[in-house]
Amino acid sequence: MGVLHSKSVSPMSITPGQRRAGTARRLRGAFLCLLLGLISLSACKSTPAPRAEELEETAPIAAQNEEAQKRFDAAMALLSAGEYAPAREAFRLVQAEYSEDPIATLAEVYVARASMGEVDPQTSFSPEATAAYQRSAEVAQILGSLAESATVDKRIRFGAAAYYALEMALRGDTDKALDALSSYPSASLSNIVLAQDRLAVRSLLLESLWRAKRSDAALDAAARLYQEAADVEANYTSNTNTNALGDDSLDGAQAQLQALAPEDKKRVAFLHSLQALARQRAFSIVEQNAEDLALQDYLSSKTPFLRALAGWRILEQSLDADVAEKERAGLEDLFNQIAPDLVSIGAMSRAAELSQRLAAVGGPKRLAIGFLLPMSGPYQSIGQRAMAGALVSMSAFHHSSAPEVTLVFEDSQANPEAVFERLKQQKVLAVVGPLDVKRAQKFAPLADTHQIPLITLTTESVRVAPAADVSDADANSYVFRNFIDAAAEARASARIAFEQLQDRKAAVVFPDVGYGRVTGKAFAEEFRRLGGQIVAEIDYDRSKSDFSNAATRLAKSGAEAVFVPDSAEKVAELSAFFANANIWGIPSTQKASKKSRRMQVHYLGTSLWEDPILWRQASNYVEGAVIPIWFSSALPQHETREFVARFEAIYQRSPSNFEAFSFDTVSWLRALMLERGMRRSVAIRDALVSSATYRGVTGESYMGEGGESQRALRFVTPSAEGFVALPYRAETAHKEEAAEPEEAPSDDAAVVPRTLAP
Repeated sequence: MGVLHSKSVSPMSITPGQRRAGTARRLRGAFLCLLLGLISLSACKSTPAPRAEELEETAPIAAQNEEAQKRFDAAMALLSAGEYAPAREAFRLVQAEYSEDPIATLAEVYVARASMGEVDPQTSFSPEATAAYQRSAEVAQILGSLAESATVDKRIRFGAAAYYALEMALRGDTDKALDALSSYPSASLSNIVLAQDRLAVRSLLLESLWRAKRSDAALDAAARLYQEAADVEANYTSNTNTNALGDDSLDGAQAQLQALAPEDKKRVAFLHSLQALARQRAFSIVEQNAEDLALQDYLSSKTPFLRALAGWRILEQSLDADVAEKERAGLEDLFNQIAPDLVSIGAMSRAAELSQRLAAVGGPKRLAIGFLLPMSGPYQSIGQRAMAGALVSMSAFHHSSAPEVTLVFEDSQANPEAVFERLKQQKVLAVVGPLDVKRAQKFAPLADTHQIPLITLTTESVRVAPAADVSDADANSYVFRNFIDAAAEARASARIAFEQLQDRKAAVVFPDVGYGRVTGKAFAEEFRRLGGQIVAEIDYDRSKSDFSNAATRLAKSGAEAVFVPDSAEKVAELSAFFANANIWGIPSTQKASKKSRRMQVHYLGTSLWEDPILWRQASNYVEGAVIPIWFSSALPQHETREFVARFEAIYQRSPSNFEAFSFDTVSWLRALMLERGMRRSVAIRDALVSSATYRGVTGESYMGEGGESQRALRFVTPSAEGFVALPYRAETAHKEEAAEPEEAPSDDAAVVPRTLAP
């Protein structure tokens, strides 16, 4: 889009100040045009760039001779299994015996690949490995000749170029490796590159395109490298049995991390480093070459990585252009669109920086909530989950015409005093987080000192000694907690067993670790308080695989209910042993039959039981199990259904407790600010202290004694297809009244947020 001027102006006559002002105006105009384009998906949109050549989507090369194909496939099986010497000879035979078949040239490439032997991108490029690598002149000659040939199939030509680069990298000759890929047609690898080699080759291709300053191709290569490394990590960790008892908290994440073998930890760290490399290169590309990239087109990409990079750079440019307050709503719209993508690719710090800059663009309508979460250190992945839930709250409730609430994210691992000072400067009315108790204990005194409500998402209460001039009644009055409580789950299970299922004899079977002992004790104490009898308390070593002794002891107990505080995976193992001892679960609506030859019990668990592995492996054993949950996709409430639908649409995965509590805590504060019109921190504190009720995806909750959130726990049970909601609920607070079947809470008793409708 051009601008017609009535009189020409020499570029030399324009002052630097005029030039900056003109640039700002052009950026602002382009940005407004972009926002209209985002809304209508048509206005101000440039013509999409031609689609890069997709070598990965081309059909594989097949033999003309059926026997040649069989021999080739057998050789490929050897290569995939790491049988490199036999594979090399098998490919040589295919090449020699079927020299006229198209498969012969492909076999030649794999002769060279088999000669390379084992390639591990984690270790094969270290100085020690490259020094010890057995170089082969034949490998370089084969691959170099095919890569330069204009007569061979392009799939083979570019596949050979990829393997030539890999051979040079294995030799430690990085320059030759990168030069070999500098003219690669696109970021799409030839489909003849083996799956186990793709991470290594993608890394080389990214660096080559980066060095060649091919911005679009390099950005695409970064996106592909990031996604492949993330996919490998997800597949790797899902197949790695940590055998750790971790709850949905930072403590649980630490347990899972510590349970990994040293080599597994190194593997995960390496995959993280590849993702970090992809992010680093991509951000540099869009920062340095924004003018050469069709950033607006990238915003409509199907790839979150590309959307995140483009949106980040456009927002950065727009904020640099000194956007006026009236344009702030458009900035918020774009931020809410791309921030989840930034989170999904691990760029939390970039999203946090944007949130801080957006919060600084304000006027009378601006309201701010601080959010403390780990953006550095070993718990970044947990921080990502919490940020994801918070961002869904922002996008769900955002209305351009309403007073705007902005989230200001800060790293909870940073210096608490410096962080709190920045939050004060942003005039936040309340702060959510941190997620772990140790960091929360550092921030809690600051919340009291500055009189800004702090709602932690920790599994334990934060205890802070009151100041000398503060009475016990007012101690920690600005510090609250809104997250899961393992002991509360155990007490709720005990109440349901005694009051709803009418069980009077219960057994506790618990792992001899901290979590098991704490929850087992809480269940036993509550069940006894209600008038029940604990007929057996059976501990076991969860690192073992034989639980026949525990099963024998349980069979002799005469229990009507069995409480097992362990992970779903371990419960599946335990219940198989129990079934072998003739102990089976029955639905909560049934009582044990005196005529049955089986010992029929009501199984009771904790929220750790809500895992697909339970109903896949043990739904028959633990039939009718009663499982307390804070949040579950199985719940029928409309708040839950709409949150899950929105979250899955944005992140292509299901939310868990971290995302749900993050969403609810932000939404709760937003409701107090917007629905109740509270514009002062002390008013928000007073509303929380006075037990104002909020209904969200984690249930109907309020702040009880000591700033602890209280709510009615809901329950689910496993079925052959998944988890199904049960009609029970039990208050987490210590109350004398009996647990009641769940009823829909009245609207006039809740602070109800705006609809989650898109």
